Amino acid sequence: MTRSEGTTLIALLTIIATAIAGLVAAVSLGARDDAGAVVAAEETAVVAPTPEPVTQPLERAAMNSINGTEVPAASDTWGGFEHIRSWEGELTVWQGSPAQLILGPGGNWFPAGQPGCGDGAHLITFTAAEGEPLTAQLADALGTPVRTGNHATGWMLADDCHLPYVQLADEAGSAQVSYTVHEYQPAGR
Repeated sequence: MTRSEGTTLIALLTIIATAIAGLVAAVSLGARDDAGAVVAAEETAVVAPTPEPVTQPLERAAMNSINGTEVPAASDTWGGFEHIRSWEGELTVWQGSPAQLILGPGGNWFPAGQPGCGDGAHLITFTAAEGEPLTAQLADALGTPVRTGNHATGWMLADDCHLPYVQLADEAGSAQVSYTVHEYQPAGR
């Protein structure tokens, strides 16, 4: 159970306990009319709404997707994954040049697409300075794009078998792209 689910459960139990205590007090003490006579209390059923499960935005996102919507918060855990590390960086992309691989921690190779992949996930956010349009891609280990999206600012959710790329879309010149990567592995590993 996540921290937010536990907090929601405690709050719900507190509300139910308070309602029951108030109902018991009203029945025990009785209610009086303006003349001071005891009036029988009506029985009232307290029906607590069924809480909807709290899901993280990342749990609702499709794996290996490219999105231009608001970037979800990088949580400590979601959907059976736990956060293990994050890094950020910048790169320059030029119009007409091949797509540029987003780098891994310390400017090294991105930690995906290796043999035995498929357990982990990466939340990758990207923003082009001055709002230049970018083409974001998720490619398989051979470099073949499997998803493409055009966004000046966006995010990708990828399993650890796919690599994230960006390139300038339909504009002359160059663009500075900043990115942040959050790496997740199955919880309990």
